[in-house]
Amino acid sequence: MSVTLTGVVGRDEELAGVAAFLEGDFPAALLLAGEAGIGKTTVWRAGLEEARERDMRTLVCRPAESEARLSFAGLADLLEPVLGETLAALPSVQRRALEAALLLSEEEGPPPDQRTISTACLGVLRQLAGEGRVLVAVDDVQWLDPPTALVLEFVARRLTEEPVGLLLAERVAGEGEGQAPLSLGRADLELARVRLGPLSIGALHRLLRDRLDVTLTRPALHRVHEASGGNPFYALELVRALRARGGRIQPGRPLPVPQTLEAILRERLVVLPLRARKVLAAAAALARPTEAILRDSLALEQAFDAGVIELSDGEVRFSHPLLASAAYTSIGAAERRRLHRRLAEIVSDPEERARHLALGAKEPNLEVADALDEAAREAAARGAPAAAAELAELAVRLTPATARERLRERRVEAAGYHLPAGDLAKSAAILEPLAEEVPAGGARADALLLLASSQQSFERSLDLAERALVDARGDDARVAKIECYIGEILLVQGESEQALQHARAALTSAERADEGSVLALALATVAWFETLTAVEATPGLLERAISLEDAHLNAEVSDSTSPSFALAMRLKLTGRLDEARARMRMSLDRAVSLGDEGARTAALHHLAELEWRAGNWPLAARHAQEGYECAEQLAREQEMSALLYIRALVDACVGRVDQAREAARRGIALSESCGDEVFLMQHLAVLGFLELSVGDAAAADKILRPLAARLAASGWREPSIYGELPNAIEALVELGELEEANRLLMDLQERVSRIDSPWGEASAGRCEGLILAAKGDIDAALAAYERALRGCEHLPQPFDVARTLLAQGIAQRRARRRKDARDTLQRALGIFEELEARLWAEKARGELGRFGGRAASGGGLTPSERRIAEVVAAGKTNKEAAAALFLSVHTVEDALKRVYRKLGVRSRTELSRRLSGPS
Repeated sequence: MSVTLTGVVGRDEELAGVAAFLEGDFPAALLLAGEAGIGKTTVWRAGLEEARERDMRTLVCRPAESEARLSFAGLADLLEPVLGETLAALPSVQRRALEAALLLSEEEGPPPDQRTISTACLGVLRQLAGEGRVLVAVDDVQWLDPPTALVLEFVARRLTEEPVGLLLAERVAGEGEGQAPLSLGRADLELARVRLGPLSIGALHRLLRDRLDVTLTRPALHRVHEASGGNPFYALELVRALRARGGRIQPGRPLPVPQTLEAILRERLVVLPLRARKVLAAAAALARPTEAILRDSLALEQAFDAGVIELSDGEVRFSHPLLASAAYTSIGAAERRRLHRRLAEIVSDPEERARHLALGAKEPNLEVADALDEAAREAAARGAPAAAAELAELAVRLTPATARERLRERRVEAAGYHLPAGDLAKSAAILEPLAEEVPAGGARADALLLLASSQQSFERSLDLAERALVDARGDDARVAKIECYIGEILLVQGESEQALQHARAALTSAERADEGSVLALALATVAWFETLTAVEATPGLLERAISLEDAHLNAEVSDSTSPSFALAMRLKLTGRLDEARARMRMSLDRAVSLGDEGARTAALHHLAELEWRAGNWPLAARHAQEGYECAEQLAREQEMSALLYIRALVDACVGRVDQAREAARRGIALSESCGDEVFLMQHLAVLGFLELSVGDAAAADKILRPLAARLAASGWREPSIYGELPNAIEALVELGELEEANRLLMDLQERVSRIDSPWGEASAGRCEGLILAAKGDIDAALAAYERALRGCEHLPQPFDVARTLLAQGIAQRRARRRKDARDTLQRALGIFEELEARLWAEKARGELGRFGGRAASGGGLTPSERRIAEVVAAGKTNKEAAAALFLSVHTVEDALKRVYRKLGVRSRTELSRRLSGPS
């Protein structure tokens, strides 16, 4: 089940909880709880919409605070739409009582008693439940009028076998769960709770993009997330206010509090004495406010009693981050400057002291700027480039205009911090004018290289890097770095042989420079490019790079041509996935610790591709989604295309044909926009594989044969990265073009002969078997398949194993080895089903169907489905089952749908009975 209400962002787990509730046995109740603005109503509406799509009868009530004193107002909302079909069947005393309570009758007499009205409501629900499942949905249940609440409590305690569910949403303050509404905690009715917490950074990004068409930089997004506490309503209001003020966040300043929230926040603060408000302003200005620093226990106690702050072990925390912003702006600008100067004398942390000195200064001050400069370097060293960029900008602002050279240097430094923080536009905006101001030489080369790194267009990046190379002549270390960068750009433009030439030129310069970190970078770049182009690897090159990295390379280097990266990629391509995974996780951890968003995105992409190879497709999809959200926030088109490639690949493998085509289409458009050839061709490879998977060999050939020629011309010859040749060969075999298929096979075999590629050897064996079988030489084909499978034994890539088994099984059947063929095809089917490779599983079932009789596994559960069914039947929720089995919630939901269909059950209770009974 999937809840598909438009606009629901970042609530997958909560929607899964609603799905489980609607799928489960009734009577039951589900409570959605959270603070104001957190999104309870959105999820509640999604559940209501899904219930209606399931043809449930829905009774709906959305009370308001102003209606809480109107007796039976909520009951009228719930029942009036169905009274026409249910009222006449009630006993007369109940009918009259209900009509009187709902103001539908003018008969005089004593007022109806609560019990009679409640019994009448129960009767109405039982009538409706006799025709099908019923959902009673109440939003903002805390505003429900007391008489209606008493009716629903009465009903809830008396629901036994009736298929009636209650979907409730309740506002609770802070982290509390609130009381069980309608006394459901005492009723004999299963009550599940879903607590809505803050949105994630990625979900908040999607919300702002979808609702406001706003894409914030990664640092700005972090600021909004922090200030809003992840509350979607607050975040939307903050960004609206920010946009109205030009969209710029002032360095060192809190976000502006919008008028829509100002009145709410002011009400919390205005009740406090002036002295307490000043203490709160100081607390808001401090990075880590404590009672010891603030030194005013009475003021803090007053703020605590008002619910503005929380006190724990001497630490002071605002009950919501926006209250800190409101407290800070509640005092005037002059008073804030005095406050910061006073705090600069108190705090011990150099970075915080420098920040207070800056915010307390009225005019440029070289001494303060120097302190900020040092604080920025310390922040960058501890993995906080966004903080470093903010401090560096404050240093620029406070550097006197007369110190022109130092001012230029600080602008370049600020731009350099903005890059790893993910604000490429800010970096480019600083550097564009400086590129002409900085005198020719090494300093200008550095500025041009930074500017190149901040571009979306690779053509523009290459132009800037070539200009930087001219300025760097004579400085071997700078030349080596720039040559490596130019090589990377040429690589993504599809010029891999030229890229290798520049990498080797970089190595020559690096050897002369004799600077450890630069030499390690150049060695790793050459080693990686040699791997991609499938030339004979220079002996010892990568090993030397790794030893230099350990000795010289500091933690600031986390780019995609570091020795660790090159080694991890080589391990992955040679099938040593466990070793590669460990190194890639180290790269990811290092990127996170450095705050390097670009490196984090790259690490997630390569981890996702590795897990795809390993057959861990749900995990691959999760890594790809996380990486894509980050890349989208960074506005890096190539990285977005790279992560869409993994998404398209997984979708193609599991048979989500339309989703795969859409992801590939979007990826191609992004790659074309930025001039990226690498992932454009990756997406074409996925589309070709997809056509082969759906059985359209002609469409596959139309994509894959030209792609193979294009890749050969570009010099990308490592066989497993694109995987175009085996798929192109298979399509050609199906079309009967055996001569062309054999030509491509010879190309594949020639590549494999020059490098260590277990995948290439196994794939070449399978392709040779396909061609031989098509020629009628079945014995030779079977020998080729055996060689391929022996190669697969040391290759932990199950999908390729299953494809080879499928081909082998078909050949065995043609050789009339029926038992062997059936066993081989069963093995292939088992792997495909375990992977949930639906299209290929259907191919295997089709081949098994040629034997006559029942096709295997068609009506039974696969091993994966049975494991999921057993865990769910044992009482775990979909989320808990996903965590226990290391799967996604979506995978568990999809599997349960198939299990329910195959076993003919409708609920978890029936599933449990079925699994515990005779099989």
